[in-house]
Amino acid sequence: MLALCDEEFLQLRGERKMNRISLLALVSLSLSLSAPVSGQEADTAAHVYEAFYRIGMADLEAWNESYFEHSVPILEELQEKGLIEGFGQHEHHTGGHYNIRFVVRTYDWAAIETFWDEYIARLSELTSWSNMQRMMREHDDQIWDIGEVNVPDGFDPVFLYAAKFSLNFADMAEWNTTWSDVMAGFIKEAAEEDVRVGWVRLDHNTGGPHNSKHLFLFENWDDIDDFIFGRVLAKLEEEKPDVWARLLEIMDFHDDVVWVRSTPE
Repeated sequence: MLALCDEEFLQLRGERKMNRISLLALVSLSLSLSAPVSGQEADTAAHVYEAFYRIGMADLEAWNESYFEHSVPILEELQEKGLIEGFGQHEHHTGGHYNIRFVVRTYDWAAIETFWDEYIARLSELTSWSNMQRMMREHDDQIWDIGEVNVPDGFDPVFLYAAKFSLNFADMAEWNTTWSDVMAGFIKEAAEEDVRVGWVRLDHNTGGPHNSKHLFLFENWDDIDDFIFGRVLAKLEEEKPDVWARLLEIMDFHDDVVWVRSTPE
């Protein structure tokens, strides 16, 4: 089933997909690819809409039951209609303020509002929607433009490491170029040793204090620290200290959160 795990970015190829990690082969963000919708070109999502919720811990089980029983069938229908390209949910693992991350990918900006109108209308026909509303203690919405995707084919990621950065907008072009021209190479080399990983760069569009976001997808928890800090950043500091120093200079502040994909009980 497509939404049993966050299938984010599995289909993102085309002009936005660069430097594909050849060793790994990915068909899902832990998931299986959906077929292109009739009349739609495949793999052309432009935006990622993230909704973060703080759900009372005692309500998490009921929230997930409602999500998989009611939300997922509706979301699958909306995906089949071509209103969205994909969707999914992760739960909090480490860091951050919220414990649910819900995401949809859309082909264009106008589809975001259209999606929410139809999705909420459909959910409102079910008694579960009013119950889900009562479980929401807080929420936050963010929209990102899909910048660069390096996601391998055929592996089953469980953990999503999200690193958000705040930069001076005048430095954004240099930041993104450095990641594409230098960091992507370190990531690919590190992944080819023995760790299966995917990497996605998102560019700020609307909401939140950060203007750059990087997602690293892992199958195993133990790979996270070793890969990001031991293999990539440590090697960058050792081999290209000038690039490392410049990235630190550009970066005002950052925030890290680790999510684990939602699965039905």
